[in-house]
Amino acid sequence: MEILGISIDVVEKLREYGMLNEIQFRNYCIKEMYKHLGTDGKKRALIVAELSDIFNIAPSTISNILYQKSNRRVPLIIDLEKVNCPNSK
Repeated sequence: MEILGISIDVVEKLREYGMLNEIQFRNYCIKEMYKHLGTDGKKRALIVAELSDIFNIAPSTISNILYQKSNRRVPLIIDLEKVNCPNSK
């Protein structure tokens, strides 16, 4: 099974090693699902309401996620400082 093209096993391993930023991953999923649902010609308000139900957060929060402007660049999923590759020596 996959979440937006990412294997559930990969997501779980990233969580296990503390390398998954849950909020950024959630926001990424919301934005990708919004793009996908928008291709069906649904009205914006209906899509926001559907995403609100799926992620159990307020519609205003969904709108903020969709239209926020970020002044900082942060990694989407992986915190590279936490990566420990035993074969990288």
